[in-house]
Parts: sequence; structure tokens; C-alpha cells
Amino acid sequence: MTDKSSRRANTIGRAGRQVSANLMRLRRMHGLSMRTMAEHLERDGWPIGANAVYRIESGARRADTDDLVHLAAVLGVTVQDLVDPPTDCETCRGTPPPGFRCQGCGTNA
Repeated sequence: MTDKSSRRANTIGRAGRQVSANLMRLRRMHGLSMRTMAEHLERDGWPIGANAVYRIESGARRADTDDLVHLAAVLGVTVQDLVDPPTDCETCRGTPPPGFRCQGCGTNA
């Protein structure tokens, strides 16, 4: 069992890294800038700025449950789509080699 005090409070795990990659991929797929994404989030009742979107995408900020719900709503996807690796990537099919990040979809191994 891991001692909680030995972990950094803001350590982003594998699921968090996947959320970061999926958010960036989906946002770009929809042709949204970070600023426009933040504007949509504010209209959706979840006012986080473009800097917060950047920090989530870069792995510097965790996306909590409320963030995920609102991000998914703005992107027209499910929360699961933000959490799971994409399976439709023609480069890695959702599973890049261990230790690598897919250049096509951003999935981390």
C-alpha cells in the first residue's frame, strides 16, 4: 500500500495523462482554440479560463469530475471518451508501444 504522504498532491497518473491527450485531440478536432474552449465552458456554467484548459492539456492541472463533465458537454462527447484511449487511431489503434506516446492521437503507453 502506498503511503499518501509520499505522493505529491498534484501528481498526474496514467488516466490523467490520457485525459490531457484526449482533451487536446478532441478540442483540436473541433477546431477550438483554448480561448474559445474556455468561452464555451463559461457559457456552460463552468468558468475556467484558457490558462486552466492549457494546464489540463499539459498535465500541470488535474481535471476533477466537474471539469470532465463540462469539458465533455462542450465537446459533445462522453466523460468516458475523455478518459479512455482512442481506439480509432490508425497509427497505434489506441495502444502505442510501452514507453511511447502516439504522434497520431496523443495516447501514452
